[in-house]
Amino acid sequence: MEKIKVKAYSPKTSTQKITLSGACAKVLIKNFGDDDVYVGTTSDSTRTNGMIRIPPMTAQYYEEKSLDSGRRQFISELYLLGDAASANTVEILEMG
Repeated sequence: MEKIKVKAYSPKTSTQKITLSGACAKVLIKNFGDDDVYVGTTSDSTRTNGMIRIPPMTAQYYEEKSLDSGRRQFISELYLLGDAASANTVEILEMG
């Protein structure tokens, strides 16, 4: 049996790159902090364009869509941004 692919992150007020342990089709992002966090899949994503907002004490699934050819796209990195800096309040679970 292998380890669960989950890791805790510390959001900052500037965008930070998160490299996942491998390409996956779906992630579960949990926010255990007191402030909103934002997650995107490109380095040019912003709070208002290309990032999802995850309010405090909630979680959100993100699943990469399939291409028109039927091939699934995979996620290998995410970009994390917090309304405030905090320590180890975001947990990302890699799935599929």
